[in-house]
Amino acid sequence: PEAGVIGAAHAGWKGAFGGILENTVDAMVKLGATRDKNKAVIGPSISQRAYEMGPELFEQFYDEDPSNARFFANGANDRYMFDLPGFGLSRLRQAGIADQVRPQSGRRFRGDGSGCRSSNANFNWRE
Repeated sequence: PEAGVIGAAHAGWKGAFGGILENTVDAMVKLGATRDKNKAVIGPSISQRAYEMGPELFEQFYDEDPSNARFFANGANDRYMFDLPGFGLSRLRQAGIADQVRPQSGRRFRGDGSGCRSSNANFNWRE
């Protein structure tokens, strides 16, 4: 990294909604990184088709910013399907990180080889 700064954040909807990505970028800038040279990568994370949320959470996101509705798809009954990686990318863009990579979601495995389901995403970036 040009500035010698690397950051990482692990966030579910609460952390991403609460500003952990922006706070991590701000901390990196304080250490000498510049927003326009940062590169962000989103690691394996839950996909939208697997991340079900209730209407109260949709309303919370919508109340903060009506454009957040684009991260939700209709699910069964009153449920919504949430795009956590897409929401994280949006927050990174708002924080001034223009260069991001969103790899395809992959299956995560536990140490014993059994599959696991995680409702979090790994966000990593460096300058």
